[in-house]
Amino acid sequence: MQSRVEESRELHTKIQKDEAVVILAKPQVEGASAEDEFMHCVADGMAGHGDGAIAIRTDEQFTDAMFPWFEPGTAPSKPEAVAALLTRPGVAERVAASGVRYVVWLDGGTQKTDGGGSLTCGAAPGGAGCIGFGWWEKESNYEATIWDLKQAKAAGSVGTNVTGTSAILGAVLPLPFIARVQGIACNRMANQLRTFFTGADDDEAPEAAVAQFKSARK
Repeated sequence: MQSRVEESRELHTKIQKDEAVVILAKPQVEGASAEDEFMHCVADGMAGHGDGAIAIRTDEQFTDAMFPWFEPGTAPSKPEAVAALLTRPGVAERVAASGVRYVVWLDGGTQKTDGGGSLTCGAAPGGAGCIGFGWWEKESNYEATIWDLKQAKAAGSVGTNVTGTSAILGAVLPLPFIARVQGIACNRMANQLRTFFTGADDDEAPEAAVAQFKSARK
């Protein structure tokens, strides 16, 4: 497998104890947005435990509390639109009650990009078995865009890309070698978002900061 994580920071984002983060699927005009399973995985990994825990609101909790302002058809299309939204009666009060400071819009997906080989399995009176070799490649590509609701500005973004090749070798019994690209992408995304919100990679001039991290093949 090979993975890449990229971060772009525009604001100081060290989160306070009384502030929370919500992860939402970025609204799509066409096609599917980030999968619910992946979103929940990132939320669980980002939350943490103990003194370093980050308060996470589920997408259901936040969208229900803010109904109808963050539904797919009515959500602000850019962070600057949040300022106008907060002037509507009762909206600012709902945001304050939720405790949410940052919205993470998650976009992307996992798909098969290539494959080949041939694997044949059969059964006979004397037993059953497989022979041959099959392989396939998958890619997980996700991007998180972070908004600061308090300042009504874009705080930055985190992207992750993981590619991996899986294979099945047929030698009487099928021997699978599976590259779990989506799980690795979840871990990379969650860890980098934790760093983003704990301020571990924050500096004196975040507006120009762009960090890229690459892992070796393994």
